[in-house]
Amino acid sequence: MPFLRDGQTHTLKLFAFQVASGTWKQYQDVECCGVVVEVYKATKYTMFAIDDATAVVQCILWRPARNGSTGGGVSAERTVWMEVQEEAYESEREGLALGCQVKVRGQVHEYKGQRQIKVASLCPLTEPNAETEHRLDTERLFRLVYKNL
Repeated sequence: MPFLRDGQTHTLKLFAFQVASGTWKQYQDVECCGVVVEVYKATKYTMFAIDDATAVVQCILWRPARNGSTGGGVSAERTVWMEVQEEAYESEREGLALGCQVKVRGQVHEYKGQRQIKVASLCPLTEPNAETEHRLDTERLFRLVYKNL
């Protein structure tokens, strides 16, 4: 993972083909932007694919794990935190629809030989130029920063 000054980590803005091809396998934290072209909702996760016109990359959004029950041993704060995480997951999951633009941040993982993004943050894009701005910023970062790593 690349480090900035003072040991801060950096999330790489990448195109989908860079994630899918494995070009940046040593850099795990990535951000991609694209149009949702596939959605599969299962009990424990939501699998979706985004297309940014360079490639299609699979993304997986896991349902938050419920550690313990609401009975003895789990504090009230922990129970509330688990409920908040569950509500956030359901909100993100319901916001996924074919054709909507999203920005995804997460870690690149490989499953059955296919690279995918394990989603840490999912943000629907409402501004029409958001994807274009992401593409321009990604290209600029590649030319000025990533190419020299």
